[in-house]
Amino acid sequence: MDTTSQFNTGQGFVFDGIAACIEHSIPSTHEIPKELHNKQNDDSLMSVECATMFVELLCKFVSGEYKNDVHSSTQATFYLENVYNYRCHFSNLSKATRVLRAETTDMDILLWEKVLLALNFISISSDMDASLKGIDSFQRILLQTKIDSVPSKSWLFVLDLISEKHPPVENEAVRVKAFDLFIRMLLMHVPNLCKESANMEALTSITHRMATLIAENLSVGRQGNISALFESTVQLVTNLSNVLLMPEFSSEPKFTKWAGNYLFEQLDKNGVGGGSARMMNATSSRETQDV
Repeated sequence: MDTTSQFNTGQGFVFDGIAACIEHSIPSTHEIPKELHNKQNDDSLMSVECATMFVELLCKFVSGEYKNDVHSSTQATFYLENVYNYRCHFSNLSKATRVLRAETTDMDILLWEKVLLALNFISISSDMDASLKGIDSFQRILLQTKIDSVPSKSWLFVLDLISEKHPPVENEAVRVKAFDLFIRMLLMHVPNLCKESANMEALTSITHRMATLIAENLSVGRQGNISALFESTVQLVTNLSNVLLMPEFSSEPKFTKWAGNYLFEQLDKNGVGGGSARMMNATSSRETQDV
């Protein structure tokens, strides 16, 4: 199927076949847990092996490896999330009822990373509809992943992925969602990542990249009327910095104290230091100038 998809004449045939199999062989995403428990011994269920193959193929459709077409990528996003969730639930069910596996395997983690790479690719698309669908799927996959189910290096991979490329500033709604997700990932994973000294260099680089993103959000967000991007950036960075500066937040207070103060400095550099009060002053000042 992979070879066939390399050719223009075969791409539609393969994609339509995958879509038909998913639509007829697995339940919709929100019904997956219930349906699998009701039919765990049903031979008509798609196997883990088949679901894995479809996930890998759909990752290539989403990321444009076969056909660099936004419409095709958007369609593939829906099927990718659906079959990947099915595979995860089916694997968990297998572990619970048939004791096939005792823990997450390297293959599971590699597949998880492939899915996130593909969804991140579509989330930073210049096409608004495709980007929205991509960021929503990307967020759902991340937030349903248990922290201890993947190693710390994989969470660093996620933070690197989020910090390196971002949705276009023109897609403000997606940009706001992506930045909010970035903050949430930092709050969720920095405490654990700080426990390993080998992660410090990577975390420092991620913090520096966040500073660049903050400056860009604030610069674009205050052109003309103060935008949702501007307001959310100030609020989220203020909250993140305050949490980082709490001594009990992590076992490595030296790093988190530096990061918290460094991010506060980025607000100061852009004239919004002090959080909400400064933001209100900036808003009032802009409104006065416009009058």
